Parts: sequence; C-alpha cells; structure tokens
Amino acid sequence: MAKQKKTAATEKAAHTSPPDPMPGQAGLFITKVSNAKIIIFILCATALCLAPVLQNDFLAFDDPSYVTDNPLIQHLGLGNIKAFFTRQFVSTYQPLVMLSYAVEFKLFGMSGPGFHLFSLLVHLVNVALVYLLAQRLLKDRIAAVVTALLFGIHPLHVESVAWVASQKDVLYACFFLASSLCYLRFSSDNNRKYYLLSMLLFVLSLLSKAQAVVLPIVFLLFDYLQGRKIDGKAIIEKVPFLVLSLIFGVVALTMQTKTGAVQDFSYFPFYERAMFACYGFVCYLAQTLVPIKLSIFYPYPETLDKINSVFVYIAPFIVAALAVVVVKFRKIRIVLFAALFFCVTIALVIQLIPVGTAVRADRYSYVSLIGIFLLAGYAFARVYEQRPNQQKMFTMLAGVYFIIIGGLAFSRTMVFKDSMTVYNNALENYPSFMIYNNRGVIFFNNKEYKEALADFQEVEKIKPAFPNIWYNSGYAYQQLGNLPKALSDYAQALPKDPNNVDLLSKIQTIHTTQNDLAAALNDANKIIVLKPDMAEAYYSRAELLGRMGKPKEAMADLDRVITLNPNFVEVYNDRGIANSMAGNYEQALKDFDKMIQLKPNDWNAYFNRSLTLKSLGRYADAYNDALTAKNNGRQVQEEYLEELKRLASK
Repeated sequence: MAKQKKTAATEKAAHTSPPDPMPGQAGLFITKVSNAKIIIFILCATALCLAPVLQNDFLAFDDPSYVTDNPLIQHLGLGNIKAFFTRQFVSTYQPLVMLSYAVEFKLFGMSGPGFHLFSLLVHLVNVALVYLLAQRLLKDRIAAVVTALLFGIHPLHVESVAWVASQKDVLYACFFLASSLCYLRFSSDNNRKYYLLSMLLFVLSLLSKAQAVVLPIVFLLFDYLQGRKIDGKAIIEKVPFLVLSLIFGVVALTMQTKTGAVQDFSYFPFYERAMFACYGFVCYLAQTLVPIKLSIFYPYPETLDKINSVFVYIAPFIVAALAVVVVKFRKIRIVLFAALFFCVTIALVIQLIPVGTAVRADRYSYVSLIGIFLLAGYAFARVYEQRPNQQKMFTMLAGVYFIIIGGLAFSRTMVFKDSMTVYNNALENYPSFMIYNNRGVIFFNNKEYKEALADFQEVEKIKPAFPNIWYNSGYAYQQLGNLPKALSDYAQALPKDPNNVDLLSKIQTIHTTQNDLAAALNDANKIIVLKPDMAEAYYSRAELLGRMGKPKEAMADLDRVITLNPNFVEVYNDRGIANSMAGNYEQALKDFDKMIQLKPNDWNAYFNRSLTLKSLGRYADAYNDALTAKNNGRQVQEEYLEELKRLASK
C-alpha cells in the first residue's frame, strides 16, 4: 500500500513538473525580489517605451469607422448596447470592443489621448498576465522576465497599442491570456470553478475578436508542454470550447464574406496564396528578430497582379527548413510548443483565406509572438543560469538589447502621431496603392490638390483596377480646373461603378459647365432613375430644363422637389421666378414668402418678391422689399426704387 502511494505521488509529480527542468537559481538577485516588484519594474519599462502614445491623435485609417464617425459609441443607452451585440462593424463582430469605445467616449469625449490611454492600460495588464503565464509554464523567473519584457516593448506590438482601431487586439488578448491562466489552474488543481471561469473569459475574448477561436488548440499545447496526458478526458474538456470556436468562427466568416472583406478565392490561385502565406510567416519571424521597416500596411508583393519579389518563391523553402529544425529539436518540448503556438495563433491571418488587402499586419502577431518570446526567455535563462561566470556579460548584453528594442518601440510609437506621419512612414518602407490613395485623400481634404493628384497617379501606376482611383483623380482634376481630364478619368471610373450617383452628379456638373446641356440632362435622367426620391436630382434637372427653354418640364420637377422635401429652400426661389415669368404672380408670391420664411436673410428673395409685388400692383410693398434688399447689400438700381416710389404715391 505504501509502495502504491509512493508510485501515485511520483506520477503526480511527473504530471505537474516542467517538461524541461531549469537550472537552480539559488543566490541570484532576482530570486530575492517579490513577484509584485518584478511586475512593477516590467510595467514601468513598458509604459516608458510606449509613453508617446498619450500624445497621439486618431488616424484616418479605420478610426473614423470605429470611433470618430460612429455616432453609436457616443451614447451608452440600451438601444446602442443592443446594436453593438446584434450588428457588425467594419465587417467584423466585436461587440465588446464597441462597448469599450462607448465607455471611453463617456470618460474622455472624442479625445485621441484618452482612447490611447485605455489601450496602453490594457496592454500593461496583458504584460502582467504574460509574466504570470510564462512563470507558470517555465517555472523560471528570469525566463518570465525576458518573455514579459519582450511582449511589453517589442516594436511589433506598438501598432496594437498606438492605433485606436486596433484596440480589439489588446482586448481579446487580455481575455485570452486570463482564460489561459484559469485553464492552467484547472488543469493542475482540477477545480471546476476555474474551468467555468476560463470558459467565460474565452467568450469575452471571442466577443472582442474572432482570432480567439484557436484557444482550445492552445489549451492542448499547454497540456503537451506541461507533460499532461492528452487522452479522451483531456479532449472532452475542450469540446465546449471547440463548439464556441465553431459558432464564432462561422459568424465571423459569414460577416466578412457578406461585406466583401473576403477576397474572391480565384483572385490569386491557391498555390500563390500558399506562397504568400509562407512569405508572411517568414516576415513575421524576421521582424521579430530584427524589428525594422515596420509599417501600418504591408501590401501584397505584386504589381499589376503579378508577383514582383523573388522572396515570395524562396519563402516556402525557408518555412520547410524551419520545420526541419523544429522536428530535429522536438524532444525539447518548449521548442515544439513555441513553434506550434506561433503557427496555430497566426494561421487564421496569414491569408490562406484572403481577408482584406494587406498580406500581413503587425497587430496580427500580438498574441502569436508569445510562443516565440517564451522560447527566447527559456533559452536565455538556460544559458544564463548554466554559465555563472558570464552572467554579468549576459546581463549587460540583455540590457543593451532591451534598450535598443525599447528605443525602437519608443520611436515607432511616435510614428502613429497622426495620419500623415504614419502614411509617410509606410510609403518610405512599402510604397502601396492603398496608402498612396489614403494620403491623397488627406491632401485633397486639405485642398492640396496637386499633391493629392500626384498620389492618385501613383495608385494608377501600381493598381489601375483599384475601385476608387479614377474617381479620386478625376475629382482632383476637377478641383484644379482641368475639366477634360476630369471627365476622362470619370469615364474610366463609371464602367466599374455605373450606379454611383455621386460620380454621375460630378459628370453632370462638368457637362453643365461646358454648356453641353443635352449630355448634362442625360446624366440627370440617369440619376433620377437610380434615385427616384432624391430631391436634389429633380432640382438639378429643373435648372437644366429652364436653361433649355422648357419651363413646363422645369416647373414639374420643382413641384416634385417640394413634394419630396418641403423645406428645400432654394426651390421656392426658383419656382417663384418660374411662376412669375409665366404670369402666375399670386403663386410666385407664395413661393417667395415661403423662401423668406425659411431663409429670412436671403436678400435676392426680397428683390424677386419686389418684382412680383410690382406686377400685382402692390407698389408700396414692392418698394419696401427692394429697399430692404438694397440696405443689406443687394444691388438695386435707383431708377427702380424711384419708379416704385412714384407709383406708390399715386
């Protein structure tokens, strides 16, 4: 019986002991410091490196869709909260993220630094969670410190903290890590409370970002690293988590497909998508080791839909070589664990399922790099603790390395200061049609039309099939007064988007300016067919018909405008003129009265009413209106005033 108990105890120890025992740490300074002090030190270092984020503004890239142009986040009512949980935003289902934006707006208003402060605070929580996770998995403080510091200040993680639209990454990671710690506690203590808490936190992670669906597989990796037997019982434990993953995964894919975020699978054949996946995979690892040439947008390495980089063809062989290395060292559990953790958590965003127009993104690696950082922490701790005579040198080298990447993170954080800064940085490293177009829009909004046009022309060179580019360049030419070139670019845009009312309106404006009234009328007719309830379209056509000498048709359109929008101010002035010219003075008078009621400072309306009143023989009233118009800056001939004065005195 005693022997049996001893065997059971031995088995339990084997079950819970780390798979790769770390050397002893007796006498090391770090063993004499409390966990709380270590965590505070790591958090302070992280906060220092990312401090510039508190001076940053919103970006024009996705932030408007999520925050600045989203009225729903400006209230915390039940209706808005219901909308967060029942609607998609920017092609994704992320109700907790939208709810957090609403809370931040309530606390800070529309303040960029306030939203960034929230992201930074959640990131600091994540750093603490990573430290606790690393210490639990590796049973080594030095390894945990290295892992947490790398997670906290690595430049690849700056985007998730410094870009408000990427706040979903820090939020989902927070619940992802907390759920992981609860699962590890459950797997060691078999306490169902932690199992249920882990599931609840997993749901919160899924409600923040669908990338969390891989967590059940990560749990299996934890089991493997800890030497836990992966049997039927271990698999059954994961089934509820897997069901949740399946549900949220289907919801996410359905939403992205419906909103067009998922590209046509035929756009790039599968073998090319596989090469792009390998290319992105290798780039993530390369920039983890050497975090330079980072960008808010990484375009596909292609020009005119043809691969333009030999590295794309080499990348699959690099991935294969890395796989061979991992297999060779597979007996060191942490090596296989780190490789699989990275692969599993990055798999959904390496563009085998083509989502969006970027081949990769820094924010996608926010959780994935934890596996690499755990391996780095483990390797450093092993070497450090096995070579006591060289520990000062290792400490110095580690310090220099962390100062370098901390400095890079500090610098990277400042790149996110505003839209123009982040776009300029992206174009320095990876000239892309998307960023040229976005920067061009900023130039355009700032009325820097020549600079905007130059950027739009770069887009035309890189990706002439980009949906908005011919519209954008045409609009820039229109603002610069080059109407023939604007019309030419609009003509290129129209076949790609023939039902674009705004585009047709701009074409109509140019035709009208060029006095090509027949073409302009044709444009107006197309717009009305597309938007039969658009009051502005009927008003525009009425003006054209009036210029073409068709007063009856013009009057019918003006009547239609008033039916659709009784408060459409300008139409009353135009209809009043038309009625007056047709001799319908009483109706004209009603129109001008309505115009002045809606817009009492329109002095032209007073003068027009004066002319109508004169026709009705109401000379005194006509004189008062004409004098009012003149006294407020409207040019009125003295002869007209004298005539009215004379007529009124009879």
